[in-house]
Amino acid sequence: MNEIDSFKEVAKELQADGPLKEHAKKMPRCFCVMVYEDTYNPYEDKHVGDFKNYRVMVGPQASIDEIKKAFEEKVKGCFEVVLREHAV
Repeated sequence: MNEIDSFKEVAKELQADGPLKEHAKKMPRCFCVMVYEDTYNPYEDKHVGDFKNYRVMVGPQASIDEIKKAFEEKVKGCFEVVLREHAV
């Protein structure tokens, strides 16, 4: 949960970055979210957690490249990255 809390601060920084905002405005879809899912198995009395970072970018390739670079530099942790990008 510490990684999710630290992501909140990183997300605020990314959202406040002027050049990134300009790239994001050119894109019909651009987001980076954390998803934590906990599954409980009552037969084994066991919890299993699944932690993923979804990065979805749809728009001009130059904007995708800049935003993707920022995500790779600033959003780090022990989660699985699910990357979806589509240049238009």
